[in-house]
Amino acid sequence: MVRQCTKGSCRNCGRKHHTLLHTSNESSNNAPQCTSVPQPTNRPTVDSQRHQTQQPQTRPQNQLTTQYTWPREHGTTSLHAAHTLSHNTHPQQTTDQHVPHTNLIALPAHSSIPTCQILLSTAIVRVTDCYGNENLVRALLDSGSQHSFITSTCCRNLKLKEFPNQMVIQGIGTHRSSSKGVVKVNIKPRMISISNFNEEIYFNVLTKLTIPLPSQSFDVSYWNIPENINLADPGFFESGEIDMIIGAEFFLDLLQDGKMKLFDTGPIIQNTSLGWIVSGPLPDPHDLTATTVSYACSTAELQDQLSKFWELETCYVKSTNSIEESACEEMFNQTTTRDDSGRFRVSLPKKQGVIERLGDSRRIAEKRFLNLEKRFAVNPQLKKMYCDFISEYRSMGHMVEVNESDISDVAYYMPHHAVLRPDSTTTKLRVVFDASCRTTSGLSLNDGLMVGPTVQDDLMSIISRFRMHQVAITADIAKMYRMVNVQKEDHRLQRILWRQNPGEMLRAFELTTVTYGTASAPFLATRCLQQLSIDGESSHPIAAKILRNDFYVDDLITGVDEPEEGKRLVIEMIDLLNTAGFILRKWNSNCESVKTEIPDDLRDDRSLIAIDASSTVKTLGLTWDPVNDCFTFSVPLWNESPIITKRIVLSDVSKLFDPLGLIGPVIVQAKIVDDRQ
Repeated sequence: MVRQCTKGSCRNCGRKHHTLLHTSNESSNNAPQCTSVPQPTNRPTVDSQRHQTQQPQTRPQNQLTTQYTWPREHGTTSLHAAHTLSHNTHPQQTTDQHVPHTNLIALPAHSSIPTCQILLSTAIVRVTDCYGNENLVRALLDSGSQHSFITSTCCRNLKLKEFPNQMVIQGIGTHRSSSKGVVKVNIKPRMISISNFNEEIYFNVLTKLTIPLPSQSFDVSYWNIPENINLADPGFFESGEIDMIIGAEFFLDLLQDGKMKLFDTGPIIQNTSLGWIVSGPLPDPHDLTATTVSYACSTAELQDQLSKFWELETCYVKSTNSIEESACEEMFNQTTTRDDSGRFRVSLPKKQGVIERLGDSRRIAEKRFLNLEKRFAVNPQLKKMYCDFISEYRSMGHMVEVNESDISDVAYYMPHHAVLRPDSTTTKLRVVFDASCRTTSGLSLNDGLMVGPTVQDDLMSIISRFRMHQVAITADIAKMYRMVNVQKEDHRLQRILWRQNPGEMLRAFELTTVTYGTASAPFLATRCLQQLSIDGESSHPIAAKILRNDFYVDDLITGVDEPEEGKRLVIEMIDLLNTAGFILRKWNSNCESVKTEIPDDLRDDRSLIAIDASSTVKTLGLTWDPVNDCFTFSVPLWNESPIITKRIVLSDVSKLFDPLGLIGPVIVQAKIVDDRQ
């Protein structure tokens, strides 16, 4: 049958089959050359440059990239399918960076049909911020949009109050994005003389709306635009960012009588309540050029979202620090000291040029404190616990009162609120300080602080070693963050407002220790533990090794093979941490002889309770029974809810923390249920 075919051969390989039936395997066998596909360059935006440190991307060595091409005649589409094969002869190098396996398909289309630039209707409008001040923003009038949208940057600059509102937006080509909030904005023309239009519009908030419009600036000096009209956007010919999109709900209401065409084949000028808008093709014949358009589709973003859902069950090693993390480590080494009592004194790792741009933060801190006092008025027990917490803070010297008029540099006021922890055996209430609260400049303290690298071992390694010992030992450090002092010049960045009764004047205090809620707090505290292990290696060799390897944040999770080793470890560990002002408490062990070396006030009380549901000790989200020396898990009671929804399933799955995968078969079943459409 093949030999009798008279329709010709494949254009790619010359074999007896139709060109459309040609497969990539056949092409690879006959491909005469191998060329590399150029790597795409990610152009950083302003926001990404502000918050992230760009790192050069490198291709793994010994990677073979083959490009197969199906030629087409001029004026039609040619398909390039790029297929990547990796032959890595050094497996250990794959841990340096995560290389996603993504399918990339590029569809370049060369068209000889001339195209020209099309203008979209833009307008400059007046909007009112949260203080009642009017600001000018640039809007796109879009009759093809069912909703109105605004950028998150514009909302932040205007200090608009955002209400939660989840909505999925679907555009051309079924492209989807999501909006999680909505704001109400008052819209007026850029000048009062244009019209008396005044409308409150609800805008859905998105991170990015569109590319700068127009796509490129052009010359309008030869346009005969009448001088007696007020353009809605006098700079319509200059490429610029779009702050908001006014959709079809208001588009037709904005139109008014009056329309003119300046050229036979040019744009139209239409009168609206916001002024005269310009829309349509440009008249310049030089803009009519043949173009080549390329559309690339990648599954990288989708795979990244899916990987986050399974990240807790993934084990990987990060071998190098980023540029910012390296700078944070270097700053710690250069500025950290120890005072006469042995306590560490650290500097906040500040980013260059950000702290100086912090705006006023006192007003929002005062407003949120007044809201906190309203909670105190209806909950006297909460007020008592809160006042006791602040009193303890002051008595320990962790906060000092300051005169607000004495400050010459930038100061940052942190709002604070209560977090109740009824299951805690020590602190039922914790005060959390909000260092992410934005100032009037749109920046917060956390925006100006470096996070720092992770300096402790991962959970899987710590818990795996914990289960290998005959004698298991656990403890945690009391108030670990507050045992590390902050350099005096950084106290101004950790201010709070406080008064015990509403009739008193608000007073300003500065926190003198590492503060829970700041971006750099975990790094500074854990890095001090690592430094203590280095300093105490000669005097406390056993404890120094455990301190370096078997701590996760403030939790000690370790063990030894013999009870006598455990006794020496307890004594040595307590002594080493005391040299830096750290106090190890809530000691527990599955060996009674080890417990005898632990002072009564530092021992976990629940270890003396008879075996029942309340005699277990929670360890890193897992529940450890020191008597039976086993882990247990708290399983959700599914029958309590009459209807099991996906939201309930997702909520319960997130509570099952299992870094070792001991109950993986149970968790994966729930995830499969939640993943079904």
